[in-house]
Amino acid sequence: MNRQAQIDRLLRRYGDLVEIRQKGDLLQVNAWIQPLRYKNKMYLGGTYLPDGYWDGGHFLYIGPADVRLDEMPPDTLLYRQGRCFCIQRAEPIGFANEVLYLWAILQTCEEGEP
Repeated sequence: MNRQAQIDRLLRRYGDLVEIRQKGDLLQVNAWIQPLRYKNKMYLGGTYLPDGYWDGGHFLYIGPADVRLDEMPPDTLLYRQGRCFCIQRAEPIGFANEVLYLWAILQTCEEGEP
């Protein structure tokens, strides 16, 4: 079993069901979404935030490599447990010329608000 298949297996087993909606299309994947806490890091456009700052509005997404959030239109919305998220930034994460998973920063938003 290759690395990507191992990560996909973990996501299917331990991830939450996430719905990805774009222009009327619906895609369901298993992924992890958790609150993002800033600690001496620069995220989202290079904005520095103080130690331990947590605004409660940004989340880390880890999802399957074959669902490329980084290539989806900006009005794509994600839903998990009744909460709506907008994609702020997304990148494929790879190792040894293989994309293993997709990493993204999400922000809470209202339905219909990209």
